[in-house]
Amino acid sequence: MEDLRLAMDLIGDIHLGWLAVVVMCIPAYFFYAWALFGSWERFFQAVQYMATPNWWSMIRGEGVEDRWESMKFILLIALCIGTVYEVYVHLIPLISPSFAEYLSEL
Repeated sequence: MEDLRLAMDLIGDIHLGWLAVVVMCIPAYFFYAWALFGSWERFFQAVQYMATPNWWSMIRGEGVEDRWESMKFILLIALCIGTVYEVYVHLIPLISPSFAEYLSEL
């Protein structure tokens, strides 16, 4: 039982470090969204296309737009995840070893 509690504490602490990096990267997420979509209207249109089945978009004659906007939205998600990973693994230890030690101790 003690081993399970220790494992849960370790998992919870690792999530705090990742959460700190996710919050620090919020400006990058907005930049990526602006670069890919240009406006909130186009961003929400991409979200709508992601929620709409492809066959329905093809019936409405919006198949090409659906695929293009869906691809940009998936690229946005990949860029956000990649940014968090790169900052956590490579950039933080390079810039501030003491902060990297702090995150590893969480």
